Amino acid sequence: MHRHTVAVLAVVGALLLWGGAAAAVQAPATQTPGERVDGVVADAVQENQTQNASVAFGDQNTSDATVTVQNVTVPDGGYVAVHDSTLLDGDAVGSVVGVSEYLDAGTHENVTVTLYEGVAGADFSNASAPNASETLVAMPHLETSNNTTYDFVASNGSQDGAYVTDGDAVVDAGNVSFDLDRGVVVDSLDAPAYAATNTTVTVNATVENTADENRTEDVAFRLGGGGLDVVAHQNVTVGAGETANVFFDVNTTGVSEGEYAHAVTTYNSSAFGAVTVTDNATVAFDEQATDGSNVSVSDVFVPESGYVAVHDSTLSDGDAVGSVVGVSEYLAAGYHENVSVTLFEGVEGATFDGRELADNETLVAMPHLETSNNTTYDFVASNGSQDGPYVTDGGAVVDAGNVTLVADDGGDDNQTTTTTDTTTSDTNTTTADGETNTTTADGETNTTTADGGMNTTTADGETDATTAGSGTDATTANGEPTAA
Repeated sequence: MHRHTVAVLAVVGALLLWGGAAAAVQAPATQTPGERVDGVVADAVQENQTQNASVAFGDQNTSDATVTVQNVTVPDGGYVAVHDSTLLDGDAVGSVVGVSEYLDAGTHENVTVTLYEGVAGADFSNASAPNASETLVAMPHLETSNNTTYDFVASNGSQDGAYVTDGDAVVDAGNVSFDLDRGVVVDSLDAPAYAATNTTVTVNATVENTADENRTEDVAFRLGGGGLDVVAHQNVTVGAGETANVFFDVNTTGVSEGEYAHAVTTYNSSAFGAVTVTDNATVAFDEQATDGSNVSVSDVFVPESGYVAVHDSTLSDGDAVGSVVGVSEYLAAGYHENVSVTLFEGVEGATFDGRELADNETLVAMPHLETSNNTTYDFVASNGSQDGPYVTDGGAVVDAGNVTLVADDGGDDNQTTTTTDTTTSDTNTTTADGETNTTTADGETNTTTADGGMNTTTADGETDATTAGSGTDATTANGEPTAA
């Protein structure tokens, strides 16, 4: 575990989040050596070349931040520059990502160009070789400033312009697949979306060593925006193929309320986020499905600690106390995500008397303060005098969402019941004393006695006795006889 405390001071300067942002942008289909990028460097080309230049780049794989130009002819000497695909959007100067050493007049083969460094006037602080495939463009350039230094970028295109043929820059594009040893890279960034003023929040980054040996690299945190620019560094050692957590404690004392960008970066990667510094509570309650026992609040920010209560729609009728149907556990000051709230229980002072959630019911999430100093939600029990809601601009901070009921197994509560009809045949059983019992499909049992009489026990428990003389006595279920 690595931890660093950042004291945030407001300084003048624009935020420059650097490291790991790929400079190359995916481009159209790969061009053949004879094709041209029409007109994109019309203002930068030079007209004083004596012969036509040529270049062959080609598709290739690379395991480092270098590429190879197969061959290039510079009749008057010069360079071969490598541009990223923003060249095709017309950015002849800003698209330069690498350049060769000075080349004497003539043809040169297998010219190595290192990317993202060594270009006078270029700022590669926010760029690194991508870990993917990119389209790059090779372009021969003249030497016009007579100093054997490539000044095309530094002069904003007025010096060392491109060789041209028929008015167009000479180029060849290739698809370059980068398979780099990227060392320590940022896997993930975990930081709160909100922070109160004059507090400390923790930013947690997970970094991974992709190399085959232990690496010690600089991991940096940067926070900026609105005139704020703060940087902190840690040297972090990570074993081969292992991960490590890096923590930065950020103190917001003296930071004005507002939204700020932040990033954690290594030499070859970065992860970005945003944080809003504010002393106002916030809450987000999304539409969701539930079995009726609980709901989830997506996120809530309680600057001074407290709870998030869930109210039913009677809140809109003005019943702030009686509308409470659930409340979270006590929440420490700060930002919380996916907060579970149990419904119709656990609210001090509330009586729910078997109340259940209706389908498609609108519920309202509301952050509440802790004012009774007992970490127990007393808003209902105190009839609203304790643990009241957070307010902004005179109104309670709320967010409403529609809640749909589903069964415990995840299906809808509206189930379809299938009825199965079963046909049962009569069953005759002859007892040892000569009686025959017949159980019919409707649940009656007919007993034929040895003297020819019949007792019928019906499904509702009555017994009818029919004698051989055809007289019938009926005995009801409570044992009282009735005359036929």
